[in-house]
Amino acid sequence: MHVYGHSLFGNSNGSGIQIQKNGNFEVELSTFPSKPLVNKNTDIFLRISSTTGDELIELPVYLSLAKEGKINNSSYNLTMVKGGHYNFNYVFPEQGQYLLILDIKDIYYTSATLNFIFEINVDVPAIEQFYELMRVFFTNYYYVYIPIILLIIIVIIKYYKKNKIRKNS
Repeated sequence: MHVYGHSLFGNSNGSGIQIQKNGNFEVELSTFPSKPLVNKNTDIFLRISSTTGDELIELPVYLSLAKEGKINNSSYNLTMVKGGHYNFNYVFPEQGQYLLILDIKDIYYTSATLNFIFEINVDVPAIEQFYELMRVFFTNYYYVYIPIILLIIIVIIKYYKKNKIRKNS
């Protein structure tokens, strides 16, 4: 099974909060940090409320995570959301776009299953990106920087020799 995320599915506004409405339910997803990072713990918080104002005591929800359109079936599990709130921690192993898929079994109004898909973009920490760029530069472009370094060293040596000769004169 393949699923595809699009900005129409949620209003990812950079704050880590997305809100969607479907049927008589409104689902709010927030993450901490607001921009999840690879191999770092991310707290994912879900708030499910009724658009009619009814209190939701317990609601069956199927949760799964997909990466770049491919669902990991092993992560598809039933969760009972109590009081309209559910949170869990997750460590994203790779950079890329993940989709959090919620299938809510509407036991209050229609007995239908309502689908919500939230985009979660996971990036590499900036310092790791910098180190990776430096590593790639130094391993792939040694033929550029080695002559430049040698040229700088030669210029510095000539400058000091020239100043030393002037002082001795």
